[in-house]
Amino acid sequence: MKHRLADVSRARADLGYEPTVGFEEGLRTCLECYRQKRDAGTNPVPVAH
Repeated sequence: MKHRLADVSRARADLGYEPTVGFEEGLRTCLECYRQKRDAGTNPVPVAH
């Protein structure tokens, strides 16, 4: 399995994109949302049909 690092340099150059949330904060928020959905009994990871 290859390891990859997120590189937003092209999005920054082509679209003017600037991340507003750091990696750790974004991961923490994502996990919190996942846990809330899991604990509520909803599927935390929707499956495309």
